[in-house]
Amino acid sequence: MSQRHAAWTFVIQLAPIVLGAGLLLLTTLARRPPALLFFGMLSSYSVGFILFFVAKASLFRQGVYFSWGSNPMSLWNRRAYRAGYTLMLVGCVGALAFIIGWR
Repeated sequence: MSQRHAAWTFVIQLAPIVLGAGLLLLTTLARRPPALLFFGMLSSYSVGFILFFVAKASLFRQGVYFSWGSNPMSLWNRRAYRAGYTLMLVGCVGALAFIIGWR
C-alpha cells in the first residue's frame, strides 16, 4: 500500500469520529443560541456554494460542461472546488445539528 492510500484509509476511518464530535458540539450550540448556529450554517453553505460555482465556471469558460472531480481544473480552482465541498458539508452537518438540537 502506498503512502497516499494509507493516508486516505486513515482519513476514511477518522471521518466518522470527527463528524460525530462536530455534530455533538454543534448540537449543544443549537440548544443555547439557535439563531447563531443557523446563520453560521447558512453562511458556511453559501460560501461553499460560491466557491464551488467559481471553480466550475472556469470549466464552463473552457467549454467543459460535464466533469467528475477536479482533474481538469487549475490548482487554485481545484482548491476552491474542494474547499467549497468541505464548506457545504459543514453547512449540512450544521443543519443536521440544528434540526436535532433545536426544540
